[in-house]
Amino acid sequence: MIKKIQNSPIFIYKNKINPSPKNIITFKGNCEDCFIRNTPEDTYDSFSGLKDKKTLIRSIEKIISSGNDDFYLAMFDIDNFKSINELLGYIVGDEFISEIADIIKQEGKKEGFEGYRFGGEEFILLVQGGNIEKIKKLCKQIQDKFKKSRIITQYENEYITKCQRKLNELLKIDALLAKIKEEEINYRTLSELAELDCELLRNSTFKNRLNKAKKDYKHHLEELIALALEQEDSSTIKSVLYDLSKKIQSQDPKNYKDLFENSSIKDYLNDKFENKDKIQELLRWLSVHKKNNGFSATSSIIKLKQDTQNSAIELINTAGEELKRGKGINKGEVYIKL
Repeated sequence: MIKKIQNSPIFIYKNKINPSPKNIITFKGNCEDCFIRNTPEDTYDSFSGLKDKKTLIRSIEKIISSGNDDFYLAMFDIDNFKSINELLGYIVGDEFISEIADIIKQEGKKEGFEGYRFGGEEFILLVQGGNIEKIKKLCKQIQDKFKKSRIITQYENEYITKCQRKLNELLKIDALLAKIKEEEINYRTLSELAELDCELLRNSTFKNRLNKAKKDYKHHLEELIALALEQEDSSTIKSVLYDLSKKIQSQDPKNYKDLFENSSIKDYLNDKFENKDKIQELLRWLSVHKKNNGFSATSSIIKLKQDTQNSAIELINTAGEELKRGKGINKGEVYIKL
């Protein structure tokens, strides 16, 4: 008879079992009961086919508790993965994850290590035996195969084109905003001078400067609103932008500032087109991609020591910090390969 202890992974078996299963624990007491631990089975990430985070943590804990001092943990992630999702789409991002997961599975079978998907584009290898140089070589094999895979060839040109196109769009808008701010100051200054001293309007040079300031300010405001209308999906905001455009076309430029100050659309336009952070991000993506000669994966390696006081998650976090440090993530410049 088998009886499970409530809320416990232990089963009690009332008779001796022959042959004894590997997970049997014999209770030494006044009875002959045998305890069978219900060892959890490995579980797998449904998308990549690799073992999942839960199994990874259990495996690390098992290695640490076994006292085996001959294991290495290597962490991988795909460089610039956020940019792949944003520029090529999440479906393509999934293809990249699937590609590197397949490479890890193939190399795992060949080299005798376990591969896990920790989350997102992060993967873990648990490798037994050898030395750090051997593990570095193994990681480089995976990185090289990923760089030579069909997914790199398929999306390389599209990625570069979309990244540069997006960057050019943002730089154009940024330059337009800078012009509008400069022209607003120029126009307002000249207008205030004309109000203070009407005689200035009799000066042809001053009058020409004022008229040019009006024309430039109006032209670039219209251009900004046209861009906003082109990119906007909301019918409500489109209606407000359209009305504002009509007023700018029909009214004297000296009222433009009032139009924007009295319109809720001013903050909206500033938020929509304030893209300095995004420009820096795109520049970093392009810089990293160029220095890596295309799409790539980065790895970090730590040794699992039997005397460690760290938990499995702490050890994984250590590998993650090493990965960031290797990438020079604070500067956003070079990803260092092992």
